[in-house]
Amino acid sequence: MQRRSFVKALGLAPLAASARAEPKPASGGFDELAASGAACATAAQDFLRFALTRLAARDPQLADCAAAAADAAAACDALTGLAGAETPFAFGFARTVGDVCLAAKTEAEKFPQIARCVALAQTSGACAAACRKAAG
Repeated sequence: MQRRSFVKALGLAPLAASARAEPKPASGGFDELAASGAACATAAQDFLRFALTRLAARDPQLADCAAAAADAAAACDALTGLAGAETPFAFGFARTVGDVCLAAKTEAEKFPQIARCVALAQTSGACAAACRKAAG
């Protein structure tokens, strides 16, 4: 029994489940949460790489958006891990992640002329919608 807990804690449960011969039950929304969380975290990290050069050049204009993107990247990475492990805590955490993603979307929408901000606003909006749907 300890081996199953260890595999699940590492997030390897989907790999272990695919190795079994028995059919996999319906995911119950975990797949959508994991996919939207991963997409949002990727867009947030991409924006942070872009913003780092602007912040290094002492341009404070993107500071609030960068802070919101850093929060979204961390929260969505955590959500992806919880959803990948198919833990029931993912649905409760989704409510908080939805709020974080809405804050990131609001900050990113302030800069429609920057393509990475537009991408962050779109993915964080989609992630917030998926989180709202999962949280109920």
